[in-house]
Amino acid sequence: MAESVARIAFVGFHETGKSTYLGAFWQIVQDDRDLSVAEVDLTGDRSHLQFIGEQVAAAEQLKRTDVDSSEGFRVRVRFNGTDELLLDVPDLSGEGLRIVVEERHWDARLAQAVVEADAILFFVSPAHLRLPVRSAFTDEILASVVTDHIDPADEEAEAEAEAEAEAEAEEARPTGNEAVDEVEIDDFVPVEVAFESRFACSSAHIIDSLENILALRAQTKITRVGFVVSAWDSVDQRLSPATWLATRLPAVRAFSEANRGRVAVDVFGVSAQGGQLPAEKAALLAKGRVLDRAFALDATGTPIAVTAPMRWAINSD
Repeated sequence: MAESVARIAFVGFHETGKSTYLGAFWQIVQDDRDLSVAEVDLTGDRSHLQFIGEQVAAAEQLKRTDVDSSEGFRVRVRFNGTDELLLDVPDLSGEGLRIVVEERHWDARLAQAVVEADAILFFVSPAHLRLPVRSAFTDEILASVVTDHIDPADEEAEAEAEAEAEAEAEEARPTGNEAVDEVEIDDFVPVEVAFESRFACSSAHIIDSLENILALRAQTKITRVGFVVSAWDSVDQRLSPATWLATRLPAVRAFSEANRGRVAVDVFGVSAQGGQLPAEKAALLAKGRVLDRAFALDATGTPIAVTAPMRWAINSD
């Protein structure tokens, strides 16, 4: 059987779970009980990667300042002694992807990783979703909150104040003998508020990212994108990852369906820590190593190995 080598790129915005997953993966690679995957080569700061892995092993919440790395990592691993995978992590902080969306500029390192990849793992965090909200709905919610918290005495005082203000306004109205300056509607100049893309909802950011990625990979017939929903332990466990994507990010699902000729999408749910921190830290540590507590699901909700999203890059069928 001929050796196959695949390249996979990690992408995602700030705090979407890339670093935690990488730390968990590195711990599993170093765990002598898992013989399915082994390190071949590493380009980058090994001590930094080791530090991330140790933090995950200790069930510590990774801080952004702890995991930022402008250098990134390239890790070459071998699965089952045969298939090799080059894992390219150009930007742990997520700053590069933010700049693509907000400033329309590709970092050279990130662009190279995206262009050369056979598949892309796109990380999404349930805890950091910005969902679209209609303004009318927001007004109704605010109105109900205000109404529910008005004290009767305050309501009476407010009514009295409104009556006094109305009486004062009546006295101030000009009589028939006084000149009145008429103000036409056309005299008002509308104020334009510039839209800032950083305030757009998560679906818009993700779709914008995909469009930029596809434009960069225009020579590639179909781009394979695997969405990794991180911190899967924090979502409704009755949902499968595919259902979660369809219900929480329906626009992303619709974009994927509408662009089947350009992008092939899969989705995974991953809990690199195995539970929620810091509340479950003691219980997680009691389970043992990362290999004993981390878990993952495929699109249908079937349990898979934590390393499976990366093996997906090798198995292109």
